[in-house]
Amino acid sequence: MNRQARSSQKDTPQQATCPECWQTIQVHDNQTYFAHGKLRDEGQDPKWCSMSTRPIQPLFPLGHCVMTVGAIDALQQAHQTPEALLKRHHHGDWGELPPEDAQANVHGVQQHLRLLSAYPLPTGERIWIITEWDRSVTTLLLPQEY
Repeated sequence: MNRQARSSQKDTPQQATCPECWQTIQVHDNQTYFAHGKLRDEGQDPKWCSMSTRPIQPLFPLGHCVMTVGAIDALQQAHQTPEALLKRHHHGDWGELPPEDAQANVHGVQQHLRLLSAYPLPTGERIWIITEWDRSVTTLLLPQEY
């Protein structure tokens, strides 16, 4: 790859959504900026904005955790374990959901409704995690298995 191509790739921003405040994250040259104008603090997890008030304790009980065969295969192919995704879900990081679904989860935690998280894997597959309204079961599955 030539120098000019590397330079233009370096300057191309990537976008994500802050799961705490639902604002757009712009990433330039490994620096994370948020739509509300805050630059992440040095050493802060780049997935969270500087306005994050994410709780240290889990938000709800997971109940019995189960996985479908498809989820097991997808996680193995991606060389990932379910624990990391379950931890994110358990602490209110809903992954890649539209803002209205993420807000529904915030309401769902308070009102004891079903909770859904969606996480992309490096292989391109997506894993859904669903915790039932009564918090008896949390299931990891592929969207097509729903």
